[in-house]
Amino acid sequence: MDFESARRLAIAKLNQIHPCGSLPEWVDRAVTIGGARSAGGEWRVDLILFEKEPLGVGERWSLINGSRVLLRLNPARGNEMVVLTRGSKTEPVVVFSVLVDPSTAEVSVLRDSEFAELNADDYEVIV
Repeated sequence: MDFESARRLAIAKLNQIHPCGSLPEWVDRAVTIGGARSAGGEWRVDLILFEKEPLGVGERWSLINGSRVLLRLNPARGNEMVVLTRGSKTEPVVVFSVLVDPSTAEVSVLRDSEFAELNADDYEVIV
Protein backbone atom coordinates (compact mmCIF):
# COMPACT_ATOMS: atom_id res chain seq x y z
CA MET A 1 0.00 0.00 0.00
CA ASP A 2 1.36 3.41 -0.95
CA PHE A 3 0.89 6.67 0.96
CA GLU A 4 -1.88 7.90 -1.35
CA SER A 5 -3.99 4.81 -0.57
CA ALA A 6 -3.37 5.25 3.16
CA ARG A 7 -4.26 8.94 2.88
CA ARG A 8 -7.57 8.10 1.17
CA LEU A 9 -8.42 5.61 3.94
CA ALA A 10 -7.54 8.21 6.59
CA ILE A 11 -9.81 10.81 4.95
CA ALA A 12 -12.61 8.24 4.69
CA LYS A 13 -12.27 7.58 8.44
CA LEU A 14 -12.27 11.33 9.15
CA ASN A 15 -15.46 11.71 7.08
CA GLN A 16 -17.03 8.75 8.89
CA ILE A 17 -16.38 10.36 12.29
CA HIS A 18 -17.04 13.93 11.13
CA PRO A 19 -19.71 13.68 8.39
CA CYS A 20 -19.56 15.99 5.39
CA GLY A 21 -20.46 19.52 6.35
CA SER A 22 -19.73 19.10 10.04
CA LEU A 23 -16.15 20.40 9.84
CA PRO A 24 -15.62 24.17 9.84
CA GLU A 25 -15.15 25.40 6.26
CA TRP A 26 -11.65 26.74 6.94
CA VAL A 27 -10.22 23.33 7.93
CA ASP A 28 -9.69 22.20 4.31
CA ARG A 29 -7.62 25.31 3.64
CA ALA A 30 -5.53 24.97 6.79
CA VAL A 31 -4.79 21.29 7.27
CA THR A 32 -1.71 19.55 5.91
CA ILE A 33 -1.66 15.79 5.58
CA GLY A 34 1.52 13.89 6.22
CA GLY A 35 2.45 10.31 6.79
CA ALA A 36 5.22 7.89 7.56
CA ARG A 37 5.65 4.15 7.68
CA SER A 38 6.38 2.46 10.98
CA ALA A 39 8.97 -0.27 11.34
CA GLY A 40 6.08 -2.77 11.15
CA GLY A 41 4.93 -1.37 7.80
CA GLU A 42 1.78 0.41 9.02
CA TRP A 43 1.09 3.91 7.78
CA ARG A 44 0.62 6.67 10.32
CA VAL A 45 -1.32 9.48 8.67
CA ASP A 46 -1.57 12.83 10.47
CA LEU A 47 -3.67 15.89 9.72
CA ILE A 48 -1.83 18.88 11.14
CA LEU A 49 -2.37 22.59 11.58
CA PHE A 50 0.28 25.26 11.92
CA GLU A 51 -0.14 27.98 14.50
CA LYS A 52 0.11 31.46 13.07
CA GLU A 53 3.54 33.02 13.13
CA PRO A 54 4.66 36.21 11.51
CA LEU A 55 6.00 35.52 8.03
CA GLY A 56 9.49 36.68 7.20
CA VAL A 57 10.28 39.15 4.44
CA GLY A 58 9.35 37.61 1.09
CA GLU A 59 7.56 34.60 2.62
CA ARG A 60 4.06 33.39 1.83
CA TRP A 61 1.98 30.22 2.17
CA SER A 62 0.85 28.41 -0.99
CA LEU A 63 -0.74 25.17 -2.14
CA ILE A 64 1.45 23.03 -4.40
CA ASN A 65 0.11 19.68 -5.58
CA GLY A 66 -2.44 19.74 -2.78
CA SER A 67 0.15 20.32 -0.05
CA ARG A 68 0.52 23.48 1.96
CA VAL A 69 4.07 24.85 1.64
CA LEU A 70 5.93 27.94 2.70
CA LEU A 71 7.58 29.86 -0.13
CA ARG A 72 10.34 32.45 0.19
CA LEU A 73 11.42 34.91 -2.48
CA ASN A 74 15.10 34.62 -3.38
CA PRO A 75 16.00 38.28 -4.00
CA ALA A 76 19.22 37.41 -5.81
CA ARG A 77 17.49 35.26 -8.43
CA GLY A 78 13.98 36.71 -8.31
CA ASN A 79 12.30 33.32 -7.91
CA GLU A 80 10.50 31.61 -5.05
CA MET A 81 11.85 28.56 -3.25
CA VAL A 82 10.11 26.09 -0.97
CA VAL A 83 11.22 26.56 2.64
CA LEU A 84 11.98 23.16 4.15
CA THR A 85 12.63 24.50 7.63
CA ARG A 86 12.64 27.96 9.12
CA GLY A 87 13.23 27.34 12.79
CA SER A 88 9.60 27.62 13.81
CA LYS A 89 9.04 28.37 17.46
CA THR A 90 5.88 26.27 17.56
CA GLU A 91 5.29 22.62 16.80
CA PRO A 92 2.63 21.60 14.30
CA VAL A 93 -0.66 20.66 15.97
CA VAL A 94 -1.85 17.13 15.14
CA VAL A 95 -5.64 17.34 14.99
CA PHE A 96 -6.37 13.89 13.57
CA SER A 97 -4.15 10.84 13.37
CA VAL A 98 -4.71 7.26 12.25
CA LEU A 99 -2.75 4.07 11.85
CA VAL A 100 -3.48 2.17 8.63
CA ASP A 101 -2.69 -1.56 8.39
CA PRO A 102 -1.64 -2.12 4.77
CA SER A 103 -2.49 -5.82 4.79
CA THR A 104 -6.09 -5.39 6.01
CA ALA A 105 -6.79 -1.70 5.25
CA GLU A 106 -7.98 -1.42 8.87
CA VAL A 107 -7.84 2.16 10.14
CA SER A 108 -7.33 2.82 13.86
CA VAL A 109 -7.85 6.32 15.18
CA LEU A 110 -4.96 7.50 17.35
CA ARG A 111 -6.12 11.09 17.84
CA ASP A 112 -9.27 13.04 17.08
CA SER A 113 -10.19 16.64 17.81
CA GLU A 114 -13.32 18.65 18.33
CA PHE A 115 -12.87 20.73 15.19
CA ALA A 116 -15.75 23.05 16.10
CA GLU A 117 -13.75 24.15 19.17
CA LEU A 118 -10.73 25.19 17.08
CA ASN A 119 -10.39 28.86 16.23
CA ALA A 120 -9.43 29.61 12.63
CA ASP A 121 -7.69 32.81 13.78
CA ASP A 122 -5.10 30.70 15.63
CA TYR A 123 -3.90 28.78 12.55
CA GLU A 124 -2.39 29.48 9.16
CA VAL A 125 -5.20 29.30 6.57
CA ILE A 126 -4.61 29.56 2.84
CA VAL A 127 -7.17 31.87 1.30
